[in-house]
Amino acid sequence: MELNKASLLQLFRARNITALKTLGQNFLMDTNFLQFIIKTAELNRDDNILEIGSGPGILTHLLAQNAGYVWAVEIDSNLLEISRELYGELPNIKFIRTSILNRKRDGINPDVLNVIDKNIDSLKVISNLPYKTAVPIIMLLLESKLPIKMMILMVQLEIAQRLTAAPGAHNYSPVSIICHYLAQSKILRKVPPDVFWPKPEVYSSLILLTPTKRFPADFLKADYYLLKKFLKLIFSYRRKIVIRALQNALDNLGIDSQQSRIEELLSASQIEPTLRPQKITPEEYLRLFGNFKSYFGKLLKYEE
Repeated sequence: MELNKASLLQLFRARNITALKTLGQNFLMDTNFLQFIIKTAELNRDDNILEIGSGPGILTHLLAQNAGYVWAVEIDSNLLEISRELYGELPNIKFIRTSILNRKRDGINPDVLNVIDKNIDSLKVISNLPYKTAVPIIMLLLESKLPIKMMILMVQLEIAQRLTAAPGAHNYSPVSIICHYLAQSKILRKVPPDVFWPKPEVYSSLILLTPTKRFPADFLKADYYLLKKFLKLIFSYRRKIVIRALQNALDNLGIDSQQSRIEELLSASQIEPTLRPQKITPEEYLRLFGNFKSYFGKLLKYEE
């Protein structure tokens, strides 16, 4: 059974359930957009799929028809009951009732990781993500050890623009920079509200992320943790020029911030001291972090 708006509404009324704003439940109903996702993913029977927020299975069964295996993660028991009733007999779908996020600590939920076949060598993540948790989900997936080959994700347009923002853009941020290090990113389509039910209040976007970690060979897990803290500190002073942003960041950490020393390290990083944080490229930030790590690393402790 293929769900459309009328049949989905009928199921919801029969079960006395509603779409929950708190869980970001806006279901993609448009056949053309659904088929565009399937076509863009270039699916075949060798593909393993992770779908996050599978809802009533609108996209799930299309993925199962075109791929080898689908792990469908859904936290809402009512929606999972519908999708299991409709598509549970398909042998290549595993429904998982949980959140993708680990509530106890930062990371992917081990209930999901433990279910995914450890022997697979590639994974495609194809999902209509809830708006509120899209950024942490994307970052954690990119940081994970899952063998992700590509991610095709429906997110709020503002989030897509922030993830793909280039230096100098008003929404260029630490998320933009980290995403640059971890993946190649591309906005595929701007998506209007009327292809969803219920209609969201904002435009969405379909985004393609291809994981390609771009760090030096000697870049450690602890370095990555400190780099994220370093970027967050600098961007908390994004309206200041970078030399002032660094001075303020150091002062707030209780570290002596001699201007001459900061100028020396900026010069060694080949960065003009009068640039604002949003004008500095990801490559320049890596050099800057390398030169300032001895300062920040003492106070921004890494925890395994």
